[in-house]
Amino acid sequence: MMSRSRIRAVAAIAAVCALCSLLAQLALWLHLNDQARADRQHHLARNSQLYFKLDRPVDLIGGRALDVQGQSFAADGLRLDLAAGASNIPIGFDGRCLQSHRFPLFTLDINSSRPFVLVLAHSPKAGGEQRVTEIPLRAGALTLRVDMRELQWQTNQQPRSLGDSNGRICEFRLVPVVTEPTQLQLSRLRFSLAADANTESAWSDAIALPTRWQRPERVLQHRDSLRTHADQEIWPDSTPKSTLRSAPSALRLFGGFAPVLAFTALAMIALRTRRRMIVVMALAGPVLLLASNQLGEASDVLAWTTIGVSSLALIILGMVPGRPRIHFLGTSSAWREAMYVTGIVLLLALLVHLLVEPTASSWPHHTDVFRYVVWAAIQQTLLQRVLIPELNRPAATLLSGLPAATAFALLHTPNFSLMLLCLLAGLWWSKHFARQRSWLPLVTAHVVLGTALPLLLPTDWLYSAEVGARFFTSATN
Repeated sequence: MMSRSRIRAVAAIAAVCALCSLLAQLALWLHLNDQARADRQHHLARNSQLYFKLDRPVDLIGGRALDVQGQSFAADGLRLDLAAGASNIPIGFDGRCLQSHRFPLFTLDINSSRPFVLVLAHSPKAGGEQRVTEIPLRAGALTLRVDMRELQWQTNQQPRSLGDSNGRICEFRLVPVVTEPTQLQLSRLRFSLAADANTESAWSDAIALPTRWQRPERVLQHRDSLRTHADQEIWPDSTPKSTLRSAPSALRLFGGFAPVLAFTALAMIALRTRRRMIVVMALAGPVLLLASNQLGEASDVLAWTTIGVSSLALIILGMVPGRPRIHFLGTSSAWREAMYVTGIVLLLALLVHLLVEPTASSWPHHTDVFRYVVWAAIQQTLLQRVLIPELNRPAATLLSGLPAATAFALLHTPNFSLMLLCLLAGLWWSKHFARQRSWLPLVTAHVVLGTALPLLLPTDWLYSAEVGARFFTSATN
């Protein structure tokens, strides 16, 4: 018969898992509801989701036009200095495809210092055969509006259709051709519905996905299976019975991904420590990166200032008298234990991979691996310097490591599977650290498992290793 302490431990872990599930489901519902409302607004305005103001580098593939003398982005669009000849402006479809039979009307605002020829180029698939048409344009400001179905598309002087057999276009370019130096401004490129199209059935698949009693990972995988490419617009044959509702403010507050859950973790710490402000400051930087989806790419002053404050707070915490010393390089016994557990987990994950999903996954880019090494080191430092000493009890029981493990798991919301893995990892790391006081062995285990598990586990088990809003936008295909 289980002892009372074990029953309490199991019940506490089950309660944490239930909380993670509730928060993940709430965040998923909010995301799908918001996505469907946004898609609906685009369609009611008769525009495709593929809308480019051309006021930001993200609107172009690689963030820039090719074969130009100079370029700049402003609120009124893309400004180009062109030399004589052809330029290349690759529009940032970014893996998405346009349903040109549904959105055949092409519109672009133009202001040119001289007359020029605008070549429209598209391909049914990225990197495929280019199909082009030429449109002579006068100098000055104008709005170009054309029905792409009425244009003559060619490849090597041979006539071609608009898109593939279903009208799908997955690559689109603008090619201005000038005979002398020209200043050109382009803005508000959009694709619109045909004049006779009905918007009543213009619903995103986001609102029609079954979500009740399903893990977010399976819902998102089902969404991706409906789409040939990320963010492709789905128009059902009939309007779904589901209705769009504005989320109550209370639900929106508690479904705010990392910000609210980070606040929850901080509140837990504040109730258990005398150094509340310094602990909150130490976690403020990582929390802001999670909340703002700037993990690995912080750029604004607020983010860097908060990271600086967190670094200073960590240094102060490290100088607190009575804090246990850490073996940064790790003892031999710590390395043996960490690698033994890591090896067992990898072996089990590999077995699952071969039995359930024996397909090869692409290895992450080396820059992504480097960023993750840095992030894993930061996480372990926060665990060992902040969460574990401030939250956990000194007793070597399963429950003693649960507070820090819970806070660590919640900071990975709304990725439900990742939260569960982080809960288990947090329990293991807490127990390991209580015995070994070693830093580098756990950083190494963290990096190895964090890199390998997303590659080995099936996508309906672990959809991705992303956190926050990125979890919903990281399509697996």
